[in-house]
Amino acid sequence: MPGGISIGFNLITITLFILPGIAGVKYGLLIADRADWLNRTDTIALSFGLSLLSATIAYFLYSGISTEILTYTDLLPILDTPLNTLSVYFHLMIISLLIGNVLGMFEFGGETIASRQGLWYEFFSRIESESESEKYQVRVRMQSGDELWGRVEDKGEISLDRDILLEEPRRIIREENGTISEDYNYTGYAYLHNQGISHVEFDSISDADRAEAIKQQNDNADSQSTEEDDQEMEELKSIATSAESSEEKEDNNSD
Repeated sequence: MPGGISIGFNLITITLFILPGIAGVKYGLLIADRADWLNRTDTIALSFGLSLLSATIAYFLYSGISTEILTYTDLLPILDTPLNTLSVYFHLMIISLLIGNVLGMFEFGGETIASRQGLWYEFFSRIESESESEKYQVRVRMQSGDELWGRVEDKGEISLDRDILLEEPRRIIREENGTISEDYNYTGYAYLHNQGISHVEFDSISDADRAEAIKQQNDNADSQSTEEDDQEMEELKSIATSAESSEEKEDNNSD
């Protein structure tokens, strides 16, 4: 077999071997409702280990069915046809998913991995608290690219589905350069489904009001500065016009 074809075949074999492990890892994160903290290298390493564990379990299962420890020669007939190979691969996939399910049930990674529900609870517990001493303004960017601003309606409990209910929402539509092209204000409420949400930002109302006040103050200062510059320019123009008039009078008198 040519070298290039051999390398390609080996890569395909390795990829197929790792796939059950990847499925198990992702399924474990899904069951545990955990944020995926793994980078590509970690994912490949963990998936390879999970696939290897699945193959080991499958080996002992086949040995148990045969009531004897299978040797390499005994294993070859199991993979002698494409149908048998697919059957073995299917068993590996099932075992990997079962291992992933067990890992997920046992809090996959313990405290070192952030629970998505825990992240959500920590994020929103302060703004959906029973205390009315502080309110928060939420900016939600949707998958469509639109923004919705508003205040979270407090229903006394955390939304486990990660949906958001905004009070008196404001819809912002931006141009490609980031400038606001359309701005709509609504009364009532806006229900935002979690599948349409891209990301969420929030400020306490006091901070938001303070930031808005500072922005307004800066805008007023810029406006006042612009007015002063315009006034100074008008004075310079007036002086220049007066000077030109004086020169014209002197020229006329000399004539």
